[in-house]
Amino acid sequence: MELNQTMVETDNSLANAIRLAVRGKPDDTERRDQSELQRRYYSSPRLPRANDASVLIPLTAKVPVQQRLLTTGAGSGAGLVAGSGVMLPFGDALRQASLVGRLGGTIVTGFESVGSVTLPFFGETGSTLEFLSEYAEASESSVYLGGDQLTPKRAVATVQTTRTLIQNSDSLNQVSGDLVKAIAEGIDKVVFAGVPAANEPNGILTRFPVGNAQCLSLGTNGGELTFAKALEAERMLAEKGIDPKTCAWVLSAKTREKMKRTPLVSGQPIYLADTLTGMVSESPSFPHIGLPDDLEKGTSGPVLGSAIFGDFSQVCVIIWGTVEVLNNPYSRDTSGLIRVCGFVHLDVGLRNPGRFVVFKDVVTA
Repeated sequence: MELNQTMVETDNSLANAIRLAVRGKPDDTERRDQSELQRRYYSSPRLPRANDASVLIPLTAKVPVQQRLLTTGAGSGAGLVAGSGVMLPFGDALRQASLVGRLGGTIVTGFESVGSVTLPFFGETGSTLEFLSEYAEASESSVYLGGDQLTPKRAVATVQTTRTLIQNSDSLNQVSGDLVKAIAEGIDKVVFAGVPAANEPNGILTRFPVGNAQCLSLGTNGGELTFAKALEAERMLAEKGIDPKTCAWVLSAKTREKMKRTPLVSGQPIYLADTLTGMVSESPSFPHIGLPDDLEKGTSGPVLGSAIFGDFSQVCVIIWGTVEVLNNPYSRDTSGLIRVCGFVHLDVGLRNPGRFVVFKDVVTA
C-alpha cells in the first residue's frame, strides 16, 4: 500500500499533523495513511510507539523553514532582516536547522529496521588511490565495519501553543518550525556532549576524557587556549591528511568570548578568534550552548570552558521510523495551553573519531 501523496507532499503536512493531533478525528484518508505508517515502521518487532493516539509523520513530509536575508535598502528600513518562507522535507529542514548538519554532518532518515547499524571505518587517513602495473592485484581496502554501533534511542521535544493560535495557519507553521528547531538543537547537544549514563548518545567531549591523546591539556588547573595550542590541534589533524580549511571549531559561549578578546600579539587588534568573522587561523568557529562552561580540573572549581576542533563530516546521525506527534490538552489545562510533543528514535556516531581534538580545561576569566 502506498502512502497518500497528499499527506507526503502537502506543504503544511507537519502543521496538518499537529492540527490532526489536536483535533483527534482523522478522516478516512488520514486513517489509511496512519495505518500504513504503523505497519511500515512500528509493527512488531520494530519500533515501539510512544502512544497509540499519536500522529505519525513520514520524514519526507514538508515543513516550513524561514530563510533570512539582509535588506540593502536605504532610509529607516536599511539593514533590517527580511524573512522568506520555503517548504523543505523534514529531513532537509532538520539538516538546515542543525549546526552539525550545516558543518557537513550526515543526517540519515527513514530507517525501517529497529536493528543496530555499524558505521564503516576508513582508517586514520581515509580511502586511498593505488596505482598498479598491468597484472598487479589491488591491496585490500582499509575500510571495515568496525566503527560506532548505533541503536535507536527514544527522544522527545515539546512545544506549547494555545487553542486560538492552533487554528491559525501561520501560527501553526511557527509551531512546526519550533518543533524542528528543538529536535535539531537536541541532536547538536548530544553530538557535542552527550552522556551515555543519561540515556544519551556518546558525545565528542565525553568520548575523549582528560588524559586521552585527543584531549589536549592546557595546564594542571586549566589554562588559556592560546594560538600555539590551536596550531597544535591543527597539526595533529594535518598529520592525518586533514586540511584545516575543511574543519571547524565549536566552542562554549565563554570560550568563544575569551578567544575573541585574546590578542595574537600584545597591544595589536588581531585576536585568536577574529572579531568579525570568528575565524581561528584557517577554520571557522561557532558557539553552542551544548558545550559546557562549568568543567573542573585540579583546584579550578567549576569554571572551565570547552572546545572541539575537527572534521564534522565524520558525524553520522541516524533517525529511525517517523516523527510521532502527540497532543496533551490536559497538562496545561488551567492556563489554556496545549503541549505538543514530537517523539523520534535516533542515535549519533563518528565514522572516524581520530579526526577530532577537544579541550576541556579552558580558562575563560
